[in-house]
Amino acid sequence: MKAYKVEVLVLSFEDMTEDDIVYFIENTGYLNTRVMSIQSKEIGEWSDNHPLNKTDTVKQTYDELWGE
Repeated sequence: MKAYKVEVLVLSFEDMTEDDIVYFIENTGYLNTRVMSIQSKEIGEWSDNHPLNKTDTVKQTYDELWGE
């Protein structure tokens, strides 16, 4: 299975904060967005126990995958 890291350009005409933008990206479809880049990584077999499926390990696993 693959995971995709997508960089998105968001144009805000309403002086939104970064927190506002994250909320709207994750919770609505009302933004004018453009995919600027995309990368994929092989993450192995998916399961309920996969580290990307766990709140306490998702950030660390993301950093390990993409060297952040």
